[in-house]
Amino acid sequence: MLSSLPLLITLTLPFVDQRSPATQDAAPPNAPAAARAGENAAKNAAEIAVEMDGRPQIPTLDPGLEADLLLLKRLDTPFAQPLTFDDASVGDVLTRVSAETGVRLLPDRHVLAEDGGWKLKSVSCVAATPRAALNAAMRSISEGLDGVRLDVASGILVITDNSGIRALRAKRVYRVGDLLRGMSEIASGPDGEYDQGPQLLMERLTQSVDPDAWADNGGDLATAIFVGDLLVVTASPMMQLTVEQALDAFRTGTPIEPVLWTISLYELPTNADRDSERDIVALAAQGAEVRVPEARLVSRPTLLAQPTEAASISLGTDIDRWMFEVVPRCGAGRCKYAIDIEHAAGEGADRRTSRVTLHAAVGAPSAVAFTTGEGASARRLLLQVIGHRQAFAKLLAPDE
Repeated sequence: MLSSLPLLITLTLPFVDQRSPATQDAAPPNAPAAARAGENAAKNAAEIAVEMDGRPQIPTLDPGLEADLLLLKRLDTPFAQPLTFDDASVGDVLTRVSAETGVRLLPDRHVLAEDGGWKLKSVSCVAATPRAALNAAMRSISEGLDGVRLDVASGILVITDNSGIRALRAKRVYRVGDLLRGMSEIASGPDGEYDQGPQLLMERLTQSVDPDAWADNGGDLATAIFVGDLLVVTASPMMQLTVEQALDAFRTGTPIEPVLWTISLYELPTNADRDSERDIVALAAQGAEVRVPEARLVSRPTLLAQPTEAASISLGTDIDRWMFEVVPRCGAGRCKYAIDIEHAAGEGADRRTSRVTLHAAVGAPSAVAFTTGEGASARRLLLQVIGHRQAFAKLLAPDE
């Protein structure tokens, strides 16, 4: 039976030195010159940050690592028909998976005994995918062995332990600005700073993906750091794939409470002096209702929007139109907002447009006075903007 295992040959793991430069400092001395030159060029590209628009730009792709990740993703492609293994040997399972997928498998002889006894261990499963069959085989192999793992190096699946995994580590960069902003928006109270995203994302990631492997948890198989809105992870290909899948799951599974914007537009009395107007604006900026004789509420639209998405509403008629737009300005884990107001009145050559922008933050009322129109048609207006997070429970609750 063991003679039927042409793809399972024992060797150590020096082949990982031929991987991308993110894994090793240099190619083996006997490597082809072209391979060494390619590695050095990729290494320089990966390690040198290029200044662009005042922010460091870090390459996100290591071709060797990306190829290995594609191989790992192929393991989730279903078989044409599920494979049934009834008390089969590990060797038979691995040979069948290799034949079905065309992927080579190599054991680390420093981890698995050279006598091949591990190949005789029993496996019983119905596997819909190559990964399911390999997982069943790995469960049998790992019985009585500590830290045996399946991973990939230079297009070859390897069975090794933690020391081998450390040799397979490579850097990969993930763009996570959307997650940082979303998590910060959820965590920050009305007066909170939008800087909690990195801590929250790191905690969630290191508790969801192989917790014991992360340096933050005392492990030595993976590290992660933030560079602005980028997450730089150093880990083996198999773990990088799990990180990618976890981040995608966070995007689809993390609810982000929307923001309810209340935009109040008042027309101020024409006889108000500047000092009185200044006092009115100051009170409005504290969130107070404007209660001034002769002041008139022109409009009070509300907008419900995701914290990181723009929203707008248009009110009035073609000859007297108001446009309100909320535009998020997000970066470095925090969001502020520009509230753009446009008023268009009149027809044809007599049509006049006025615009004003007010800067606001969630939970912090803002207000500004401005003039629209010209001459006898000029009006002095007050814009007040208040944004609050709208809890899902409140959105779903029946009206009282």
